[in-house]
Amino acid sequence: MADFSKVTTFMEGLEDNYHVKGASVAVYHHGAQVYKKHVGIMKEDGRRVDDDTLFRIYSMSKPVTAVAAMQLFEQGKYLLHEEVGRYLPAFWGGKVARLKSSGAYGWYNPPVVGNMTIEQMLTMTAGLTYGGCFHPAEIETSRITEQLSKDTQDNYTTRQFADAIAKSPLMFEPGSHWNYSYCMDVVGALIEVWSGMSFGEYLEKNIFEPLGMKDTFFHIPDGKRERLSDFWEYNEQEKSYRLYGESDRPLYTGHVFESGGAGLITTLEDYGKFAKMLANRGTSPEGVRILGSATVDLMRRDHLNDAQKADYDWETLKGYSYGLGVRTMVDPAAGGSPSSVGEFGWNGLPGPYVLADPARELAIVYMQQLYPNMEAQIQPRLRNIVYGCIDD
Repeated sequence: MADFSKVTTFMEGLEDNYHVKGASVAVYHHGAQVYKKHVGIMKEDGRRVDDDTLFRIYSMSKPVTAVAAMQLFEQGKYLLHEEVGRYLPAFWGGKVARLKSSGAYGWYNPPVVGNMTIEQMLTMTAGLTYGGCFHPAEIETSRITEQLSKDTQDNYTTRQFADAIAKSPLMFEPGSHWNYSYCMDVVGALIEVWSGMSFGEYLEKNIFEPLGMKDTFFHIPDGKRERLSDFWEYNEQEKSYRLYGESDRPLYTGHVFESGGAGLITTLEDYGKFAKMLANRGTSPEGVRILGSATVDLMRRDHLNDAQKADYDWETLKGYSYGLGVRTMVDPAAGGSPSSVGEFGWNGLPGPYVLADPARELAIVYMQQLYPNMEAQIQPRLRNIVYGCIDD
């Protein structure tokens, strides 16, 4: 039997070494849970992390959205190389923010040469961005989303959000670069068009219910609010914590926006069911088929060209490239990783992390709620320690 004492030691040192107030981890091998550990607190009042603790997973929502999109791909609802505008007309045409070719300082927005495709949306190469204050496309995206919130009193739909994003100039010509962005939120709107359901309804019927994920949702039901972990921000200079502000995030019922890029809330156990399915190439250990194995393999293939990979340079992504909504391991030696080529997953802003390795039938799910999240220190260490405990 595998000895996971090194994982236990690592987890028990999270607060002292990385400022993590509370965390959970589960390891699954050959379809079975072989290790689970909760440490620390989930509330300022001292309540401990346990099986019922709900975590915001932010961008770890993206693999779920990608799986949903690929289910509809398997149904022939679209082709990867089709234009997004065919299904969301607001995305026909568009403009790209460019520096003036004369060399004079300033930006202008010429029309795009080619329309973005669904594959580019799934691979983050469509030219979209998140909001920000540096690039003109970031600035305009921030302005547009803030205006949408104001006009709707924060009660906009998934489709309204996607249509609003389409009004911003792109950061680059579609397909020419990679940039982390609202792409998967737009995919959520595409799923509504292809399925004829709301995004949340589609996930519930086609992923959550079949896998038995009873505590995964965009908006927390009233009776479960007390189970949501606090989210801490750590100030390194002052050596102090404060609760991270989220007044603008529609966490509770009464809102209609369902963010495919960052909106899901779940438990360790629930996301573990999803991760086990990924590690088993689309079918749960109980035999519930969510995706075909060939489709999972397509998701975890390297979809970036050399120019796009030049932008894919985060510290946590050494050795990885990007597939359809997921990172994918292409060079374990470059990543300093004992994992297999084709190991895949993603993470989220508060530090949650998922890894699925079909070659070893291994999955790791880790949950925490911390900003800055220390992901570059915690996640690769946890990955390497777990692999050291596994005996195939």
